[in-house]
Amino acid sequence: NDEIERSRILELGGTVDWCGQVDRLGQPVEHTGVYRINGNLALSRSIGDRSERPWVSSEVEIKLQTIEDDVDSFVLLATDGLFDVMTSQEVVSFVHQVLDSTPTEHQDESRRNIAKAVTEEALRRGSGDNVTVLVIWLHGEVKDTT
Repeated sequence: NDEIERSRILELGGTVDWCGQVDRLGQPVEHTGVYRINGNLALSRSIGDRSERPWVSSEVEIKLQTIEDDVDSFVLLATDGLFDVMTSQEVVSFVHQVLDSTPTEHQDESRRNIAKAVTEEALRRGSGDNVTVLVIWLHGEVKDTT
């Protein structure tokens, strides 16, 4: 859904296909599917996946993001299998929901196991792709949010 990436892929002779529901005009219905390169990968930057070269590039895209200490508590990195079934906001909300429902004395354990919980949630929601999740906590101590 990134126009610059779409243009790069199309110029190289690849396709960007919507794999999801469409409305009666044939337009993609948001949050019901994903765009796939040549009907295969749901991302355009990857290491590996030689069969999709040159359309899928291993050249990194770097963005600077300001971390707000009072707002941001973690960084989550994941494979496309997670984002096939959850939006970024749904993942963040899920992590907060798990932590908010965990008693304070078990917060450290929940934080240690949150990547597994997110992975299992993606599989429960029907991801048919591999799902790998890494969570980097920005603050060492567990804060009481009550």
